[in-house]
Order: sequence, then structure tokens, then C-alpha cells
Amino acid sequence: MRKLILLALLGLGVFLLVVLVRLPATQLSQFAPDGIGLESPSGTVWHGSAEVLIEDWPAGRLAWRFRPAALLQLTLRYDLGWSVSGEEITGTLEVVRGATRLRNLRGALPIAPLATRLGAPGWTGRLEFDLDEMKLDRNGNAGGAGEVRLVGLAGRLGSPLRLGDFRWRPGTPGNADRPGAWRGFAEDAGDGPLRLRSILEIDIRGRYRLSGDLAVSELATTSEAALLGSVLFAYGTPDQEGRHSFVIESR
Repeated sequence: MRKLILLALLGLGVFLLVVLVRLPATQLSQFAPDGIGLESPSGTVWHGSAEVLIEDWPAGRLAWRFRPAALLQLTLRYDLGWSVSGEEITGTLEVVRGATRLRNLRGALPIAPLATRLGAPGWTGRLEFDLDEMKLDRNGNAGGAGEVRLVGLAGRLGSPLRLGDFRWRPGTPGNADRPGAWRGFAEDAGDGPLRLRSILEIDIRGRYRLSGDLAVSELATTSEAALLGSVLFAYGTPDQEGRHSFVIESR
């Protein structure tokens, strides 16, 4: 009897594997989180790709490949590649015991498409990902390790301006205001005219909340200090250290 049960389970496993290999990629759209769409899918659930839409905004192309060996550890695992404007980030998606994890997220993406989406066309720079893990458990608790760097942020605030580099590290203690959001400390890298100390929260749909303070750096030139000072004045009177408190969030 025990042998028959094992053979039956093996047969069921083989059947499900065949179904997975043949299932068209169009079936993945129904599993995408609210606000994220997969358009023009090609291939299968096993190995394929699709155009990504975030709140109807075209956000590059996502490719995936299933790793069946992980099933022996009761884990659903995919290798991912996300490309935007010729640059790419890669990583591994795992689903195990109700928790979702993104591991070894590496690569870079341009910010110009995102800046245009946020109503700030003309701003340039690169988002460099060096994340060991981003996780979300079944209860909506989020955590992570590693960092994301915003490199070479530049644009126009009336005149051309280079703001330098910034970084965000997930895992800052405390609870996020948004359920299911990753919370981390964001700061400047100390090489530009703007000082930043803040907490950034961002969820899987790309909604964010950035709160903290800003100040003109001692590295700023006279013209940069004058330009930034006029912009920061909109956030009210600075404190004794010359810092302006702010909150910026998406809807």
C-alpha cells in the first residue's frame, strides 16, 4: 500500500510538472499583484517573458525561468531578469511556506523613465541594486538586506544641477505606515550639494513615502547653494542646523 501511494504521488508530481511546462505565459497575469499588469506574454509559465505595466505605466520587460529542483525543498523558485531601456537587474524569486522572497537582486536601471512618470522629465541617473534579500511574509511583514544606490542624479531646477549620489538600506527598525511596505534609511553619499536624512517606505505596487530632512551641503558652490536654498524654502523655515523637514508620498 505504501509503495502504491508513493507511486501515485510521483505520478501526480510528473503530471503537474508536464502541465507547468505546457501552461502558456498568459496564465501568469491572474497572479500579478493589484496595480501590476503583464502584457504581450510569450513562452510558458516555465520559461517566458512579458511587458510590465505598473499602474498602466510601461515599465520594461520581465523574463523568467522556473527552477524545478527547488520543489524538493518545497519551494517555488524562479530566476528573473527585468530590463528597462537597455539596462537589466536579475534575481531569484522564491515562495515558501506562504512567504515571498527576492534574493540576490543585482544590476542597474535608468531613472529617466521613472522621472518622466513622476512629472519630472529631464532628470537622469541610475538605480544600482545590490540587495541580498527582500522578503514579505504571509502576514504582510516586510524586511530586507543590502542597499539600493541612486548614482549621478542630475537634472534642472531652473538651471542644470547635479545632486550627486544617494543610498537606501532596507531593514530600518520600526513598523512601516503602509502594510506590506519595505522600510529603510535613505541618505546622501556625501559627494554632492544636497544633504538628505530620511526614511523611505515603498510597497510592491511602487507606492512610496519619503520623510526626513534636507539641507544644503558645505560642498555646494555659491550658485548651487542659492538655487537649492530657494527650493528648500518651500519646506518652511530651517532648524538651527539649517535642515528643512519634509514628507513626500505617492497617492
